[in-house]
Amino acid sequence: GGAIFQDITRPITAATDPAIYSENWVDRRPTKAVVYSNSHNNLLSVAEYLYESFDNENIAELIQGKIEHMSYELGRFRHNYKEGKDCPICGGWNEYTGKKLTSCRNRLLEVSDGENTFLIEPERIIRAVGQIELNTTDNMVVKQLGNPVEMNRLQGASLTKYSQSHQHWRVNDILCVDARDPHSLFRKRWNEARWAAYGSAKCMELAESDGHEGRDNYLGPLPYANEEMDRREVIVRLMKWQPCGRFHSRPRWDARRKKQ
Repeated sequence: GGAIFQDITRPITAATDPAIYSENWVDRRPTKAVVYSNSHNNLLSVAEYLYESFDNENIAELIQGKIEHMSYELGRFRHNYKEGKDCPICGGWNEYTGKKLTSCRNRLLEVSDGENTFLIEPERIIRAVGQIELNTTDNMVVKQLGNPVEMNRLQGASLTKYSQSHQHWRVNDILCVDARDPHSLFRKRWNEARWAAYGSAKCMELAESDGHEGRDNYLGPLPYANEEMDRREVIVRLMKWQPCGRFHSRPRWDARRKKQ
């Protein structure tokens, strides 16, 4: 924090010392404010207005929740940075909120194009396929792939907003996704040889035994990685979704499975 000067010899205390103040410096410290009220309802009303006016990362709430969460909020407010870590598998950011980070909480979706089943990140969803688009296609495979997404489910929003909330998602929804790899927004996926060293064969054996209705799968190479065709738009069916850490937990070769 402190004032930023053209003359670097000036002290950073100039922002609070009128004797040093001059017009040739700019105070770039972030403005912070503390809002207090004895009324919980008043604070909720103020918080609603603040969230409409500022980004979430600019607001710290200390009015509810457990002590560890409130301590995290206060630390973020004072030091202007978030604590967390990137997932080594999906590359997603996991923010520390007072609880120990034991696994990645970013959601991954399992989809199928009718022949291949694979995982994608929500950011790969270009749009949901509605009834009008489904009626205009001549591709019978797409017509029989799943169900179109109703417009009213997104409460008037465009079908391109489908990926922004998992509350919009339903099993068997038809989606248009970007299946390119490499992709400028995502890290290059691990190859099959690397995944095989982690036991991907056992993982897929469990997934197929459950009819892909369990939690088993992994963020392997996209099925079109070796094709020269442009895969900017691929039509798929949504099968399920869950946190990355649940997909990539340790192999479930426990006693219960061995007895079956």
